[in-house]
Amino acid sequence: MAPRKRSVVWSFFRAVDEKKVTCLLCLETVLHCGHTTNMLRHLRSKHLNEYSSAAASKDRRSVAADDNSQPMMINSEDYCDDAFDVMGACEGEVRVLERERELTEALRRAQQQEARALEQQRELLETLRRANTREASAEKVALETLRRSQEQEARSLQREREDLQRERVELQMEKERMQREREELECLRRESGLERSPVQTVDRTTGLFQGDVVQEQEVTMREEVLG
Repeated sequence: MAPRKRSVVWSFFRAVDEKKVTCLLCLETVLHCGHTTNMLRHLRSKHLNEYSSAAASKDRRSVAADDNSQPMMINSEDYCDDAFDVMGACEGEVRVLERERELTEALRRAQQQEARALEQQRELLETLRRANTREASAEKVALETLRRSQEQEARSLQREREDLQRERVELQMEKERMQREREELECLRRESGLERSPVQTVDRTTGLFQGDVVQEQEVTMREEVLG
């Protein structure tokens, strides 16, 4: 029967008793329990470089055994090492999956928060639109009221201007009538050669009867007032 192969992990440990070993790198005591699982776990967690070199040495030893074409002997310690490696890989996959699940959950929460923020923004825009609509409607009503008021004022001014124009025309006609009457009286005076009645005195500056002068002044004053 071939001698039992000693695991490469023993190059980093020294046996204290049947159940305990001491790490030669950090002098920490590790439970042995008849297999190297705890020893490999200690190397991988505390001395990763040494663990990698031990794994490489184990691979080289396996290749040398294949080259010698010797029958494969199942070593319980190597089997435990391989099982521990598989278990470690599974644990790594579990941690990766757990991290992926956490990231997915965080992404889902972020998307929910973003959706709530978008909903709040939409509600704010809708409120702003309604406020703008109300303001625009009120402004439209105010402008329409102002327009009607201006139209009424314009019509009132137009009527007043027409009244003033009509009164001016009437005054002009009155002035022309008085001028014709004065001319007719002057013609009659020259034709008859008669003097004026003492009651009707003649104004020396205008050559008109006193009553005609007063009427002429009134007409002139009214024209000045009407512009």
